[in-house]
Amino acid sequence: MSNPIRKIIIVGGGSAGWMTAAYLSRFLPKESFSITLIESTSIETIGVGEATIPPIHSFNAALGIDEATFLKETNATIKLGIEFTHWSQINSQYFHPFGTLGRATGKVPFHHYWIRSLINHNNTNLAQYSIETVAAYNHRFQHPSGQANSPLENFGYAYHFDAAMYARLLKQKALEQGVNHVQKTVRNIALKDSNGFIDKLIFDDGSELEGDLFIDCTGFAALLIEKTLHVGYEDWSEELLCNRAIAIPTDEQHPHPYTQAIAHPFGWQWRIPLQHRTGNGIVYSNQHISDDEAEHTLRKNLKGQPLKDPNYIRFTTGKRKEQWAKNCIAVGLSGGFLEPLESTSLHLTQLSITRILDFIPHGQITQPAITAFNSGMHKTYNEIKDFIILHYKLTQRDDSEFWRICKTMPISDTLKLKVELFQKTGNIIKDQEEFFRQTSWLAVMYGQGVTPENHHPMANGITEQDLFGLLNSTSEVIKQTVQHMPTHHALLQRIR
Repeated sequence: MSNPIRKIIIVGGGSAGWMTAAYLSRFLPKESFSITLIESTSIETIGVGEATIPPIHSFNAALGIDEATFLKETNATIKLGIEFTHWSQINSQYFHPFGTLGRATGKVPFHHYWIRSLINHNNTNLAQYSIETVAAYNHRFQHPSGQANSPLENFGYAYHFDAAMYARLLKQKALEQGVNHVQKTVRNIALKDSNGFIDKLIFDDGSELEGDLFIDCTGFAALLIEKTLHVGYEDWSEELLCNRAIAIPTDEQHPHPYTQAIAHPFGWQWRIPLQHRTGNGIVYSNQHISDDEAEHTLRKNLKGQPLKDPNYIRFTTGKRKEQWAKNCIAVGLSGGFLEPLESTSLHLTQLSITRILDFIPHGQITQPAITAFNSGMHKTYNEIKDFIILHYKLTQRDDSEFWRICKTMPISDTLKLKVELFQKTGNIIKDQEEFFRQTSWLAVMYGQGVTPENHHPMANGITEQDLFGLLNSTSEVIKQTVQHMPTHHALLQRIR
């Protein structure tokens, strides 16, 4: 099978649609490809995704969007990680930072020296060896230095931002780069008799539009990939129980540089601070609490005054069995949904888009390309799913049916091996292409109550005195570095 690509049709706007349009139009030669985005003014986007992870830097840079412009145009703030409250136990708290832990120590990761100290009953706080964590709690920020052996060499950060404003910024980029924008509602989709490929879109005004490659950015509706091509859906709701969300923005404007995830007996609540407001929401299982009770819980825990009526969102956690079928590729929520606990939704969108570019520059749809694309996306979805499940599975809470189910549910062999290996040896196995770093797995596993029974033997290569010197000097350097950082507020003031 080999089918030429000349006309690319993106169906759906929002973050996913305009991210796709801006990126493809930036890199595909205009003499070989035309790109059209179809957007219906009668369909609202979900618009609650307001946090992401560090790869957003490379995406923006590839589009030529500098950070100052991005921060200003999207009312963005800095995100150094996520604070988890009440997850392991009620009143427990830990921080999942971006970046690395401690400092380079040769062949043995720094955390093995910390584990050695921990086993010897010197209960030093893991957080003091993460510069992102210390900076977050001191409301400070400084850009990575790139200087070798500096605590700021690989300083990790992402953003909180207004997704609707980001879509507008990308729309401007895409239109400047020659993307055609059509505002119509798709009424029907015609398939080719010869191979079942999508042939053309039929609009509510009777007009039609043919294309060679169709990209489905229609969100949960999945108008092309599912309602037309019927690829099927992998339902993960038995592994991830939450299936509802309610979002309410408030006027609070005291942005701290981290996301908050606060567990409740039936799910969890987010707080995402932007420059002009705070995004709030509650993610829950409707099998364990009613919609009214969930909204009441969210309102009771709001800071500031609500700016809008609540936005109710229903979802089924999982993914399409095929992200690419025939001449249609699903991008964003049309391809699947993993709850927003680790802010991976926009990252999956970004990953889909960049991988599309790996497979279509030659202007052909081939079966090997479809197979490779689907295999890569399947692997990524499952890796992220395991990491999210980790937060639920390792809970020590038994105060509600929700948490008792999470605590006792079966998990994948891959995740089981990671947890058991860390518990027995302190080692963290990770695929080279896997996004979440050793620091992420360490922060969540230890934060959720898994204490390693051993450490790497090479961590015994220094004396007890040198061990304390290493730990103390590392935490002191981080402390001193953070004290000399500008405040997060100062950065936002400069942008304004």
